[in-house]
Amino acid sequence: MPTEKKLDKYCMVVICAQRWGLVLSMTRLVHFGKIPAEISTRYDALHRVDMAYITASRPGAAIKDVFVAGAEEYEKHGFKGEELKHYQGGTGGYLTREQGLHPQSEYVIQEGEVIAHNPTITGTKIEDSILVKDDGFEVLTLSDSWPCREISYEGVTLKRPEILVR
Repeated sequence: MPTEKKLDKYCMVVICAQRWGLVLSMTRLVHFGKIPAEISTRYDALHRVDMAYITASRPGAAIKDVFVAGAEEYEKHGFKGEELKHYQGGTGGYLTREQGLHPQSEYVIQEGEVIAHNPTITGTKIEDSILVKDDGFEVLTLSDSWPCREISYEGVTLKRPEILVR
């Protein structure tokens, strides 16, 4: 949220854009100068949570099971409970979120849906809009001009955003 505080070393840019009714969401982080080790450690762990959410978001999967997959990854990397500190995203489309990612949801993901999970570990966040296909995933909001790394998780490899260093 905008405040009177001047930008110092680190910022988060969150974009939700709409075209022809479809809403796509993404979040990017920018750091001015060397990234502190604590932020790097959190962001590395967050990539694992992000991929757990993505790979669990297959056609026929219940949203509650996707949430559990991410919660287990948070705990595995020493960040148990972070999934409860911030909204974790869900399916998107003609609203920024149509079915929220939470452990009580019985909603079942369908082929052709867009997901926009946004896992966070305090001080870090990842978010992209991703098309769920029967044979995999297509990240809709990546740009060749933003630094990325390839992350492999449970047989799926995707480009995921890095923190931009200026």
